[in-house]
Amino acid sequence: MKALTSFFGLIFCCLFFITACGKSGGSPSSQEDDILQTISSIVTDTGDVTITFGDSVLLTIPQGTSSSPIKATIKRIDTIPFPEEINILSVYEVSLDCGTSFSPPLLFTFPYDPAQVTNVDSLKPVYYNQVTRKWIPYQKFTVDTVNYTISFETDHLTPVGFAEFLTNGGYSFKFTGVPGVTVYYNLSGSHGVMDSYTGEKESYHIPSSDSNWSPYYVQDIAFALADARKAFAESPHSLDGPDTSETINVYIKNLGGTSGEYGSVSGVIYITNKLDEISEPAGITQRQDLYSVVAHEYLHLIQDYYYVMNKGNVGLWWLEALATQADRMVWPTDYTYYESEIFAISSNTVLIDMISKSWDTNNSDPNWYLAGTFLHYLAFHREGDKLSIANLLKAGGEGVDYYRDVLNSQIKLELNSTLDIEYSAFVRYLFEEGNEALSATPNGDLAYVKTNPDFNQTISFTENPKKETRVKVLPYLSTQMITLKNSGTDTVSMLLKQSSSKTEVWLCTMSDKALIGWTPVTENGVEVVLPKKLEEAYILMINSSFDGGVDSVKITTQPLNTPIKPFHFVDISISFDTGGLVYDSEEEIDGSPFYLGFSYTSETYETQSISSVFNSNGTFEVIAEQKRIDDPNEENVTRVEMTGKYDENSLTDVLITETKEVTVEKYTWFVPARDSMVEGTYYGYANKSIRIAKIPLDTVPSSSITMGYTYFHIYQQDEIASQVKDISENFVYYWVGDGVTDSIVPYTELIPSQINWSKALYMNITMATKEDFGL
Repeated sequence: MKALTSFFGLIFCCLFFITACGKSGGSPSSQEDDILQTISSIVTDTGDVTITFGDSVLLTIPQGTSSSPIKATIKRIDTIPFPEEINILSVYEVSLDCGTSFSPPLLFTFPYDPAQVTNVDSLKPVYYNQVTRKWIPYQKFTVDTVNYTISFETDHLTPVGFAEFLTNGGYSFKFTGVPGVTVYYNLSGSHGVMDSYTGEKESYHIPSSDSNWSPYYVQDIAFALADARKAFAESPHSLDGPDTSETINVYIKNLGGTSGEYGSVSGVIYITNKLDEISEPAGITQRQDLYSVVAHEYLHLIQDYYYVMNKGNVGLWWLEALATQADRMVWPTDYTYYESEIFAISSNTVLIDMISKSWDTNNSDPNWYLAGTFLHYLAFHREGDKLSIANLLKAGGEGVDYYRDVLNSQIKLELNSTLDIEYSAFVRYLFEEGNEALSATPNGDLAYVKTNPDFNQTISFTENPKKETRVKVLPYLSTQMITLKNSGTDTVSMLLKQSSSKTEVWLCTMSDKALIGWTPVTENGVEVVLPKKLEEAYILMINSSFDGGVDSVKITTQPLNTPIKPFHFVDISISFDTGGLVYDSEEEIDGSPFYLGFSYTSETYETQSISSVFNSNGTFEVIAEQKRIDDPNEENVTRVEMTGKYDENSLTDVLITETKEVTVEKYTWFVPARDSMVEGTYYGYANKSIRIAKIPLDTVPSSSITMGYTYFHIYQQDEIASQVKDISENFVYYWVGDGVTDSIVPYTELIPSQINWSKALYMNITMATKEDFGL
């Protein structure tokens, strides 16, 4: 097995049996000349029938097994692979022409020679799984030490036999300092224990002065196994496992890049002799790594007590998805990150690939480990009640091959929910929670997500988008994404619709490290506005159904021309308490508002020109000029320009500028250069601007204008500062007379950096159309 980014070396467990062979040979032979015996006309109508073959091997066929005479064929198996800790004693292949599955079960009785057996307690019957090509020990059997026989029942027929399970297997040392655990190891050679283990001495370690001392690496394996054994056996897990009187054997060896294996046929655990450092996430110690490996492998041993793997229907993804929960089940509060989370972090791109496929089809390396992230969410991150992994393991039980039903039943029982609801919540959690330990966007970056063609498809738009339709096919319990990208230079506005019978479709945007918004997309559609170049939105599609089918989702994007009335008149005023506004003059400012714009009043102003442009791509520009007409000796022209972007509910990034020119004729001014009074013309220019982040549009009667309707909004106190992105005010006055120009120091120039926003009382924004004033 290939290691996954140095994490636990993928902790590969050869759940059914270790593939390393201590003896040569291939799979069981089926040649005709291997047939040992053929027995015909076996009748079970009147009672059980026992046949004898080989070395006095007995096979009892229960009454009623078949209504017709049965033919039995017996073969001796001489060439077969077994691990080095196994001493095979006898193997036969028996077939009955009435089928391969039996209820009630068949009964085998094998004799054994006590002179050939080193330890009778290590005898176990075994069978060969034709699908997985692994040897599996029977868990229930009887050894008769008086008559020297071993008996067991089986509900199927594959090659069967019995073997003696050896202990030392060529290892020079063993550690027995922890009750119920024996760890075999070497200190040198290719299987020598690593000498760079960084686990420091702890109080529970056996000191070097003790005769039972072993390297801390060896001791930690034994202590971790004892912790796991105790935790799994006790509440709240209460899992069956080896009896407390039974010793669990662990072998430390070079596993060739794999951190751990469990040998189902031998009932032993293998741990690598050298651990790689975990680089991501930071802070994972070698001791935590080692403890997690041990707990993971021991949970596989526990699985042997619940799953009969004779029919090959226990998916490896299911076994590994459960086993990656082991470390948190044993040490629930000791670590920042746990195995399932570390896999999600170190293999985040693979996590995205995994959720683009059906959850229970991820039967590959490393996807079968990442399948555990869903279970981890249910058991440890879900809000409210949590799912018990131990109960789920028990519910999976013997012969079950439809794990979606198993999981759904447990979710109903423990969480009062359903699998489809929980899967959808899990996917949304990956994208919207921003949880570093379990996230699809741990760094707040979707770049690698968008480059996965199985998960994401990007649709780019320019200023003039066309109607487009995409069809996405989603398997059950899977997720895919569409990225909507603005590749133009201005706002893109569109209507997004979807048509699907099963799949949830959500519209989101990215903020910090998570997706936000989560607006449901329906058949009626939802508006999408991408207000600037390169801005993106994301469509997340979740097919949470678990009926085994696929769903076709039709996504349609249609350009919009948002109907918004142009504004011709605008008033913006911000009122401050004393000291809120700071100018560069010495004039006392006492609650005076910052004011910009004008309102229409027929007696005072005439409209010289009004123009507006509202583009279909979402930008707008309004230019209005007014001239004061109530004083013949004074000309007053005010020009207001508004620009920004818009949608049907608000204006965004609004820049409003005002230029006011005042001209007063026949004004006498003292000219210092002439030391006399000279008649001339006085000019004044006022320049103001304000940039506002967002102006929600609410059509309401205005209290300040008696006719028509206006757009009117108020912000209070500190909210004003968050909306006003930039503000300026500058006044310049000068006098021209008899060919001489005198500049006057600006009267009052606003200093934006010295605005005391805590003294802001209110902000009024009043915008009106010509129709509002009856024009």
